[in-house]
Amino acid sequence: MNLRPSPISIRSSGIATSLCLALLWLCAVGLSSKSEDQIPETEKNFSANLVDSTSATIEGENISVEGLLYFSVRRGEMTIFVPFEKLESVVFARESTNIDGIDRVEATFTFLDGATDRGFVKARDTLYGKSKLGNFKLKLKDLEKLRFKRS
Repeated sequence: MNLRPSPISIRSSGIATSLCLALLWLCAVGLSSKSEDQIPETEKNFSANLVDSTSATIEGENISVEGLLYFSVRRGEMTIFVPFEKLESVVFARESTNIDGIDRVEATFTFLDGATDRGFVKARDTLYGKSKLGNFKLKLKDLEKLRFKRS
């Protein structure tokens, strides 16, 4: 009795495995319908004046961080969610710090009542918005200051 698989069945299963892996990769990476210039849709429209690390400025609306309307702030072992509606401005440190294996930037938050507080945001999180020139995105590590505009 011969229990060895034939070379043809081994080759066929290898090809089938390769095709399945290629299909999974295409689904995960290659078939994304989001283009480079699209920004996340948000429920509220927050407007702000921004200054990046090169001192370039832009007025933006539909501001979000990763599509969210708050900053996810690390402070000690806590994660605090600071909503945009409580903020007047945020100033970001120039240098990042590695905390728990994640690059973070210290941010100083100024609240509408004038109080300030600090915490760390993920340096690689992206701020999205729209301007007169078009949609934009900016990594938090490259942002120097954000001042919300109130109507």
